[in-house]
Amino acid sequence: MTTSAVCVDYQHRDVSVPADVAAHVAQRHKEIEEHLPKLCDALAAPNLVYFRERTNSHIFYKLCILTGRLSRNYMVVIVRYSGSHGMVRTAYSTGRPATGDTLVYARR
Repeated sequence: MTTSAVCVDYQHRDVSVPADVAAHVAQRHKEIEEHLPKLCDALAAPNLVYFRERTNSHIFYKLCILTGRLSRNYMVVIVRYSGSHGMVRTAYSTGRPATGDTLVYARR
């Protein structure tokens, strides 16, 4: 994902993935680089979404989307919304969701 992309999240809102953010993720979170094409999948069908008031961001968690040594980790995508449009700020992997954020969606 070297050019800007637009995804649709689970609430049918457009979310931009700017090329500079994709480049940042590829450089700073190398373990996610090969999984960048899966960002839209993580936004469209997350397992969990939290809201972090401190940064005014939504944190999307998608399990079982990564492969290899990360296959048991969540793909995490941070999105900041302005009105009904969002912009991806970063993405990385983690073994479990962060604490202290407000749960806004859980897939059943």
